[in-house]
Amino acid sequence: MAHAHAAEQGIWVLNEKRLLQRAGLSQTEEILANIGKGPKELMQAVGRMRQILGLARPEGMKADEVVKPKA
Repeated sequence: MAHAHAAEQGIWVLNEKRLLQRAGLSQTEEILANIGKGPKELMQAVGRMRQILGLARPEGMKADEVVKPKA
């Protein structure tokens, strides 16, 4: 996503360390660095990323739902 965002702005990024800053997505760094391990933290991280990127939750998809295996 960051590569596409930078390319949309006409920026060619070769230094991966600065990709998010050059793409104007520096606010996503903290989310990616502290994404968490549990379902609750992951769902919160996905929600925060969607908010920053201006993406809506897909209708009818269970991508954000916690799916527990059947016993």
